[in-house]
Amino acid sequence: MRALLLLLLPSVAHATGPCEDNPVRFDPPSQYSAKEHAFASPGVAAWCEVDAQDQERRGAAKFVELRDVANKVLATLSADPDAARIHADRVVPLHAALIARGYGALAKVPSCAFKTAWDGDGVVVDVTRAGKRLARVPLGPGSTRRRGDQQLVVTRDGDALALWATVPDCDGPPPGYFGPDDPGTCYKRDTVIAMTLDKALAAACLK
Repeated sequence: MRALLLLLLPSVAHATGPCEDNPVRFDPPSQYSAKEHAFASPGVAAWCEVDAQDQERRGAAKFVELRDVANKVLATLSADPDAARIHADRVVPLHAALIARGYGALAKVPSCAFKTAWDGDGVVVDVTRAGKRLARVPLGPGSTRRRGDQQLVVTRDGDALALWATVPDCDGPPPGYFGPDDPGTCYKRDTVIAMTLDKALAAACLK
């Protein structure tokens, strides 16, 4: 499933066409599968359709995205009747499907702390142990207009550390699109990232 747009109420409610700004919210994952080396991330995705009279019809559907540490989406599952509208596979019961794929509670990392920060226009993860920074892991560029919206989860996977994060960004008409006094509109868009951390770093954090 491709990166989706999240809802933001813009300072100026402009749009350039129908069915814009379809909100999707990713929640931090609380489940991980060592079998699939993947996170299960719940969320809610909006959908929008335009009828023959050019009227918008909107709704929303819950889903769970399964994303592995190679940052590949393995599946997008939903128990919602509108699953097809958000391009998800409808699976009932969803909880049983996740258990069958090996998804369970996250495993704690005993020796390190992980925190997101901004370095210029990019989001990074600082890894510390006993107050000393061991590493700074870059995640990618985002929008500083949404500073603080980033999310982060790290779990143990055997001798490895698996990381899931979101980098917040904006879509929508840029400043000046509708005139010199237009500040632009930020439709929230989050890039989801999953990866494994460096082996030496994992070894230091798992002591």
